[in-house]
Amino acid sequence: FPTSTAVLDALWDVAHETKRLDALDAHLSRLVDDALDSKTAVALLRQRGRLLEGPLSRHADAAEVYGKLLQLDPSNDEAPRKL
Repeated sequence: FPTSTAVLDALWDVAHETKRLDALDAHLSRLVDDALDSKTAVALLRQRGRLLEGPLSRHADAAEVYGKLLQLDPSNDEAPRKL
């Protein structure tokens, strides 16, 4: 699963350039569902929340994603600020 920041950033750039941000969101959602461990899921949820909150302007969906992030990583300092 692509979890390194460089790979996720490259996916973000390609999706933005090709105007396929919704496709990136769907892909990240599937990757979260298929994540083998919580560390991977947390990294993917962080990226998905950023996408939903930012360019897609789907704030309710972003809040749901940040809620899941907080469940997986209760010590995460970013998620509570985004809810």
